[in-house]
Amino acid sequence: MIIEVSIAKRFDEGYEFEDIISFMKESGFFLFSFLKLTHRMGELRPRFADIVFKQRCVITKQEYVADDQRLRYAPSSDGG
Repeated sequence: MIIEVSIAKRFDEGYEFEDIISFMKESGFFLFSFLKLTHRMGELRPRFADIVFKQRCVITKQEYVADDQRLRYAPSSDGG
């Protein structure tokens, strides 16, 4: 999921950057990467960011291992 967010607070009753990160975490996503940061000329802190969030996956009783850029099934250490 890609979201454009404000990093600098824009409105008195608006969200804080950390609120977005927390909301996405509570919704089962984690911050994966920044695609783009937008600065205003002469400012150090970015104003906006395009952020990639990935959904967390819960894997039970199995483990996936990378092998020659493919994923293959590997039984878990408990025999499952």
